[in-house]
Amino acid sequence: MAIRVARFLRFVSLLRLEPYIVLFTAFYFVKRNALDVLIQDKICVHKYNMPEDFCYHLASIKKNDTNAHIKTDILADAVMYNTYQQLLTQPLSIIWSLFLGTWVDKYPKGRKWIFIIAAVTQAMEAAINACNSYFFSLNVNWVLLALVPYILSGASTFTTMYSYVGATTPSKWKTTRMTILEMCQALAQPLGVFVGGQMINLTPVLGNGQVHNYGLIFFVSSCGMIGAFLWTAFFIDQQQNKQNFEKYFGDNNVENKPEISPKSVEIPGEKSDENSGAIINDETVDLPVADRAKHPIRLLLDYKNIVVIIMSCFKRRHNRATTKIWLVIIANFCLYMIRTGNSTFLFQFVEKIYHWDAKEYSQFQSMSLAINSISVILMTYVFIKILKLHDMWLAIIGFTSVLLQNLVLAIILNPTGYYISMGVNCMNSLGSIGYKSYLSKVTEPSALGKVFTMMSFVDGFAPMIASPLFALMFRKTIDSAPSTCFAIVATLAAIPIVIALGINYLSKVPTGANPTEPAIIEQNVEPVPTLHTNGKLSGDNYNGVRNINSISSLKSNQD
Repeated sequence: MAIRVARFLRFVSLLRLEPYIVLFTAFYFVKRNALDVLIQDKICVHKYNMPEDFCYHLASIKKNDTNAHIKTDILADAVMYNTYQQLLTQPLSIIWSLFLGTWVDKYPKGRKWIFIIAAVTQAMEAAINACNSYFFSLNVNWVLLALVPYILSGASTFTTMYSYVGATTPSKWKTTRMTILEMCQALAQPLGVFVGGQMINLTPVLGNGQVHNYGLIFFVSSCGMIGAFLWTAFFIDQQQNKQNFEKYFGDNNVENKPEISPKSVEIPGEKSDENSGAIINDETVDLPVADRAKHPIRLLLDYKNIVVIIMSCFKRRHNRATTKIWLVIIANFCLYMIRTGNSTFLFQFVEKIYHWDAKEYSQFQSMSLAINSISVILMTYVFIKILKLHDMWLAIIGFTSVLLQNLVLAIILNPTGYYISMGVNCMNSLGSIGYKSYLSKVTEPSALGKVFTMMSFVDGFAPMIASPLFALMFRKTIDSAPSTCFAIVATLAAIPIVIALGINYLSKVPTGANPTEPAIIEQNVEPVPTLHTNGKLSGDNYNGVRNINSISSLKSNQD
């Protein structure tokens, strides 16, 4: 017991990215609903020339009240501004993503710089919106100016987080650490949403015409992002983090070295992934001599980065690994369609149908996120350690939860539906955990940045499709058929479930990378202690698979 506690404390002490995730996510979400309310209030006051009291109590206006039709128009216009934000931010972000993936694989400090730039640009965005709040008489379109820093940042923060974890964590611990990453986000989100909701209806600080207290919220968000920047600058070091995880939790960890098996010899630098069955190289490929002398900025802007990403994502791999990678990318695209859809219209939906204001919505939203976090924390251990469920079964459970949530919201059009949906949605984070953990295992470490970048590139198109689609559907159906948007989201949630079942099927079908290679069957085998030719110990298993050329080379070296 004491040993387990010590290992747990050791594991926690090595988590350097996770505090950044908590800070970044919490202070990102603290301003999210405030921005929606700021846009609504400016539209209400300046476009429709309604009195401040009407705009302040917009959510409480019933269907048969005077000027109820103006409420619908205001909410529909606010949803359209969510679409404008997506259309402005996504195109350049998509272009940036093509350069960032290869760059972070080439340049060891690349991911750290992405985290730093993200925190700084989010601090700038919040500061600009604080000014928009104070100078309330400015046109609502000035809110879009605040997006400029975010656009220039590359908007790849969350994708880079997953590739950072994949690059620094030993294979057998990736699912656990991906779960911790999701939990950090899942715990920080309700905290940020709740704090923002409690502040929004307070008397505006330095009012100057503000209908709600958004100026203070944006100021707090900006300060929090500065804190995230300082943490990254002083405490995140990818190379050191990777070495520490390998030292204490890798196959050759100093606390639990396996005994030498003289009959077993391991091919240097290679190992088999327990889920994919693919032989992968555990060391990042060295840079070409020409690239070593290049400045990091030149490495970033090299057009060859795009070619490398495309080649890496389409090259043939063992055990249909490339097919599985693309199936995961498609599933994640559906996830972003779902998230974008809900975030586009959900706040305005509850204002119209439930008559909740921003404070009430923030309370229930944070409660829902907290229930999800607690449920996943409690059940992930059961699913992974006790029931031994593979990543795809986690994904199936997660997306089934999303599907049921949206079906409930579509069928029960009153607050009771939202309360029930909080319960059935309690496992939704497992969808992302399962797919991204599987992707980090089926992809060789030297290609993680490239594959996650391709996923980010494809995901970038989801908001550009989903946001206009759901904004249009909301405007057309909110009075006549308010369930329509949720029905579409539920349909999208079914696609990743089918994909996960397909990946499970493919994993059971033997196949080789080409007709001359032996078939590789995915299976779980206990690690067999082996001896490197350089004398180092290892506990990796190969599921009986070897590369013929590597073995020939090894024999030549021994001769």
